[in-house]
Amino acid sequence: MGSVFLLDEDGKRLRHGASPSLPKEYSNAMDGMYIGESAGLCGTAAFLKKEVIVPDITVDPLSGKIKDLALKHGLRACWSTPILSGDKLLGTFAIYYRTPHIPGSIDKKNVEFALRTITIAIERKRAEERLQASKDESDRQKRLYETITGNTPDLIYVFDLNYRYTYANEALLRMWGSTIEESIGKSLKENGYEPWQAEMHEREIDQIVATKKPVRGVVSFPHAILGERIYDYIFVPVMNASGEVEAVAGTSRDITDIKNAENSLAEKNKELTNINNDLDNFIYTASHDLKAPISNIEGLVESMLENMEEKAKANEEFKYILGLINTSIQRFKTTIHDLTEITKVQKQIQDVIEELNCREVIEDVKFIIQDQIKASGAQVIIDDSNCSNIRFSRKNFQSIVYNLISNAVKYRHQSRSAEVFVSTLFTNGYYVLTVKDNGMGIGESNINKLFTMFKRFHDHVEGSGVGLYIVKRIIDNAGGKIEVESQVDVGTTFRVYLPIPQ
Repeated sequence: MGSVFLLDEDGKRLRHGASPSLPKEYSNAMDGMYIGESAGLCGTAAFLKKEVIVPDITVDPLSGKIKDLALKHGLRACWSTPILSGDKLLGTFAIYYRTPHIPGSIDKKNVEFALRTITIAIERKRAEERLQASKDESDRQKRLYETITGNTPDLIYVFDLNYRYTYANEALLRMWGSTIEESIGKSLKENGYEPWQAEMHEREIDQIVATKKPVRGVVSFPHAILGERIYDYIFVPVMNASGEVEAVAGTSRDITDIKNAENSLAEKNKELTNINNDLDNFIYTASHDLKAPISNIEGLVESMLENMEEKAKANEEFKYILGLINTSIQRFKTTIHDLTEITKVQKQIQDVIEELNCREVIEDVKFIIQDQIKASGAQVIIDDSNCSNIRFSRKNFQSIVYNLISNAVKYRHQSRSAEVFVSTLFTNGYYVLTVKDNGMGIGESNINKLFTMFKRFHDHVEGSGVGLYIVKRIIDNAGGKIEVESQVDVGTTFRVYLPIPQ
């Protein structure tokens, strides 16, 4: 009676392979035995990788736990031999006897023959299993690949080196309006490509073979259902084991909708640019043309005053009306000036970049608004110790400084003297101008609206609401940025970052 037990996948136990003559109860008990030096007959043979002979199960200690079960079924002797492929353990082959027995030379020859046959059978079986597992995995990968390529909207294809298609996915077949049988093995021209396009792709395939590098491009092609479409494509080399190009694979993506959207957006941007230019030109022309009539009105009012009698000039009602006229004229002049400045910054009119002394520009601004400073009792403190000079447009830098300082004075807190701290420094590739005041402050919800054209948050002082808008546009046009920190009844800090010219 014989049995074959095979090494388990974990390499630690033996599993029942075959034992047609042994009692089933005994075979089941042996199934799953651990391999070890004292792990029964087969377990020990597997561990030592050499034959183990038990002439009499009743007295041999190797019989171990199976002794009683073996005797129950009339088994008195056992000879277990490891099944090896080289030095690799495959399992064990055991022969059982009904009486005490020591194997003789004939027994050994029979076992040697049986072992060779069993080893060949096991190796063949395992080779078949590996082959089947490999085939199953290959089939799984093929199903996965076909699922992906068959359902993607992208075109996927492969050329041989004679420019003929060896693979085309469903999306490409739909584009051609043909079947796999009608398309595979055919050239570009045979699949409907124009001669110039076929020749272009053939040159690209030759280039890939020569350079072993991908090629990318954009081309149009008529879709059988959708009509003319635009495709972004890439061809890549498929390398063989020797590192040579054996085929060229490609994918194409329909970008027609993207291109149409880009073209539409470009047209809209062009229209918007034209509208903005027309609007800027209108504002610039209107503001320029209105300057003369306003100056004339102002001159006529002055001339009227010169020719009026003193008694009429002293009339309170007349003085009040005259004041309104002068205020309106000044507001009109301010509005025209602001519109002109807005047009200039929106057109990004380039001013000369020059070396500026920061303190000098700030002092010029203080002189311009000296009446406002004196009337408010404000203090303007300058610290240019960390940056005394910058390179920027004088006019634009002065406009930034003017708007920030004049606003700090204008929107001072009514219960304390105004203090304005102005400083400059270099940091991380920027000139930084900081203007800090102890004024009225701005609520957090309004900070994002500060730079909106004509936006004002306080009506108790004169203003047009364009100063900070102009400041922001000048900074943006220069590639800089502006930061604001503010707290109501505490004050506001502006930090202007102007890029240092390279």
